[in-house]
Amino acid sequence: MIERFSRQVDDARHVDRTFGGVVLLDQLRSTIKQIEELLMFSTASGHREALAGVLTEASALAGWEALDRNAFNQAWEHHERAKSAAWEAKSPTLLAHATAQQAFILIDLGDIQGAVELLASARQVGENSAPSLLRAWLAAAHGEGLAAAGRRDDALRAFDAASTLVPSDPVDPALPYLFLADAHLDRWRGHALARLGEMGAINQLNESLPRLPKEFVRARTGMLVHLAFAYAAAGDRDAALTFAREAKRLASQIKSDRQRRRLSGLILPGSVGVA
Repeated sequence: MIERFSRQVDDARHVDRTFGGVVLLDQLRSTIKQIEELLMFSTASGHREALAGVLTEASALAGWEALDRNAFNQAWEHHERAKSAAWEAKSPTLLAHATAQQAFILIDLGDIQGAVELLASARQVGENSAPSLLRAWLAAAHGEGLAAAGRRDDALRAFDAASTLVPSDPVDPALPYLFLADAHLDRWRGHALARLGEMGAINQLNESLPRLPKEFVRARTGMLVHLAFAYAAAGDRDAALTFAREAKRLASQIKSDRQRRRLSGLILPGSVGVA
């Protein structure tokens, strides 16, 4: 039963990255409810920890999907459940990941300082016991938070730390929710540079875009949004408009209200909004 739930969550993860979470969110809520009911009546210690681990992953994924729909309260509640389940699972690794991911809700809500503090806390949780892949991911997440706070040097140091920590094989079957292989870490650094208004963001993102695996449609949408903002900041209206239109198309395809909201704030050079 535990293996079946784990497969369901992993299947949902694969579908979500390509097609978005509009349909999956209701399915995940049902899965979460079933796991919680089993956990309530489970007495075998090994089974409880394993169930709680799956509950953490399901809740964190549901929280990320809710954030993509701009459902901030729901996203927060899912992440709170994920953290509680991680404690039940006795897993600092799962706790650190859920805590760091929750910080991005605060970034979207404008509480940048709160997000930076939460990301720093997540890094501390994973500092001594987490695999190097997770510590690299946590450092990169912290870097994006620091970039959102305008702390350029600290942000770049965090990404340098992530590059140092990432293992030679950045794919770990035990951490199916982490993606730093291929272009993922480079695109993340590009996002941070775009937040900082650095001209290097354009080259970083353009270099990473063709290397991103095709199935990561949500990640590609985010890259296109950041490229639109980066080109707008550089004064290149035509390029900004091109990337904004493609980002809008993909955001509509996967029903990403989060990316559509971001695009609504894009100011093109010489205009008052995005076309």
